[in-house]
Amino acid sequence: MFFLAFLFNLVVSAEPPSPDVSVKQTKILLQGLFGARLNQDDLNRAAIQGMLSRIDDLTGLMESKVLTAREKDEYLSYQMGMREGYGIFVRIMSRRGLVIDRVFVDGEAYQAGLLANDLIVAINDHPLTGRTASEMETILNQPHPEEVAFDIIRNDELLRIAVKHGEFKISNTSQTDDFIKVHFFGANAANNLSQAMQKHSNKRIIIDLRDNAGGLFEEAINAAGLFLEERTVIGYRRSPNGQEEEIVSGNDKVVFSTPIYLLVNGGTSGAAELFVAALQKNKTAIVVGETSSGNAGEANFYPLSDNLFIMLADTELLDPTKTTWNSIGIQPDVFVKAAVSFPSYEGRVIDIQLETALQLGRGKIP
Repeated sequence: MFFLAFLFNLVVSAEPPSPDVSVKQTKILLQGLFGARLNQDDLNRAAIQGMLSRIDDLTGLMESKVLTAREKDEYLSYQMGMREGYGIFVRIMSRRGLVIDRVFVDGEAYQAGLLANDLIVAINDHPLTGRTASEMETILNQPHPEEVAFDIIRNDELLRIAVKHGEFKISNTSQTDDFIKVHFFGANAANNLSQAMQKHSNKRIIIDLRDNAGGLFEEAINAAGLFLEERTVIGYRRSPNGQEEEIVSGNDKVVFSTPIYLLVNGGTSGAAELFVAALQKNKTAIVVGETSSGNAGEANFYPLSDNLFIMLADTELLDPTKTTWNSIGIQPDVFVKAAVSFPSYEGRVIDIQLETALQLGRGKIP
């Protein structure tokens, strides 16, 4: 009866209670209803998260979060390029399995003996053959015991390899004869890109940023500076009060002046989008592919206590023309929709977006 009367008084009160009183009354009500089942720390954190969600609604930027000190460290570690898992990049072949695109040398998969181009057909006796893409992802990402059995096909031979979970650092870049792949803008990414550019012999460079989820904005800024003159505007940071801070390149001179083609898709996000916008708007690169993610938010940390922090998305990134790409993405100069597979006459699979960039570089597409 106490709680019914309490709720009735809230409803029929002539004047609404102040926000502070409302929060306190709600906590008292919930504590009375749920008692020991209700953890006050969890409740306080949920209340803060609710406020942050409202701020996110107002700004339209990335998700803000309330984090413990450990969660903050894990987030910063992720932005530096550290990962938990097997240490592989895979490509889904619907109804067939998972093809390993790349094996990171610091990862457990590399130590166990998995190789690029291995076809994973089962994980812990769960077959992948005949399954949809989402079903394969579920099997790959579900919690597993300490060692996971991968059944793979390599050179028409079926092998079983046991792989552990572990921490590894993803490579910022890799390269082939045709292009440089920037996987992530983790620690030292700009220097890694510079080294890859120096090793590349082609006069025209294709930089693949597809599915690059971002990373450290300063690394993306330094990387863009490799292709821009000193003090060239890379973009702007807009604070909640509307003030705009100019972001400029810091190199003494242009390090690389070769024609650049950038590959992007819906997985190109955050810091990677800033890199693309800087080169595209300064007419240094031609962008090929699909519209990017549309994540123009940058988060800052604010301490609430020794163990609790707010990661607040309070800064919006703008391109050199002071235009945001938030929620709309960056539009490519040459739109090319990705194909699941385009078999060539030789029987190999053609990457139609990469092929378009190659043809542009050769001057075969007007």
